[in-house]
Amino acid sequence: MEDTKSQYHQIISKSRKIFIDKNSDYGSSWRVLRIISLVDQINIKAQRIRNLQNNINNKIAEGQTAEFYGDTGSSGSSGANGAPGTSGSSGEQGPQGNPGTSGTSGAVGATGSSGSSGADGAAGATGSSGSSGANGAPGTSGSSGANGAPGTSGVSGDAGTSGSSGNDGAAGTSGISGTSGTSAAGGGATAYAVRINYDSNTEPDTSTQLTSSPWSSNSITVTINSVTDVVFDFPSESAPPIAVNAYFYNANTDKYVLSTLGLGNNNYANGQGFTSTIAANQASNNFFSSFSTDSEIKLNLTANNYGGSKKNLPPVFVHCYLVFTFA
Repeated sequence: MEDTKSQYHQIISKSRKIFIDKNSDYGSSWRVLRIISLVDQINIKAQRIRNLQNNINNKIAEGQTAEFYGDTGSSGSSGANGAPGTSGSSGEQGPQGNPGTSGTSGAVGATGSSGSSGADGAAGATGSSGSSGANGAPGTSGSSGANGAPGTSGVSGDAGTSGSSGNDGAAGTSGISGTSGTSAAGGGATAYAVRINYDSNTEPDTSTQLTSSPWSSNSITVTINSVTDVVFDFPSESAPPIAVNAYFYNANTDKYVLSTLGLGNNNYANGQGFTSTIAANQASNNFFSSFSTDSEIKLNLTANNYGGSKKNLPPVFVHCYLVFTFA
């Protein structure tokens, strides 16, 4: 055991001296190498020693001992710096990406009130009067209608025989049209907002409904069964939502990634809970006529599907905001 320790210290001492001598001759040039370059040099040396150990017959007398530590050689003179290479040409621009799908249209606003009528044009000149016909017996007058909405007219008396008409006078010019009334602002949409917090395994953990303006304070029920089965019930809504939007938090970039749920056949958003009846090979149900009775929305909230990502050091978990919009 004592011989082993002595031999160990002799080898360490010799190796340290070689390192100090080479450092004195060449300086700390190894410090400018990247980690992967140092690993590559160690790998080359290990392969060299292994080849010497595996080759039984060597045409050139080479020992293994010198490969574990090299003797100090004299310093070589520094080579001249090479001329800098020319810059490479720029790559071609990639093709333009496909356009994104259009968003859903907003609800139509109520019709604005009509503008006031323009003033009447000036009357045309009166034509010359024709000779008057004999007056007929006057009919009895109808009772006057109430002010505001016109009342129904009284029964007209029998008309007397009309005299021949005089020539028409020239028509007067038309009055200027009145300005249109301003349109009323659209409205009536109801929006619910819910925050979902995720745990360390990026699984949905808790939910919180936002009830301050502009979000609806009507109660909803959120049931977290699994990351692919989160159910939302809306007792106050008779029709399903017209849009479901998600804002997933990426902790590595400190940004929200916006998504519209229910696109295509990815099965990330489903309407369920109702029971359809079949007649003449057609299904019918109350999903659109009585949504709050027994229907619900089920979402797959796998964070990776929508750009959500947690940060490891320091740990920051994923969360998301879901917005349900009803007409």
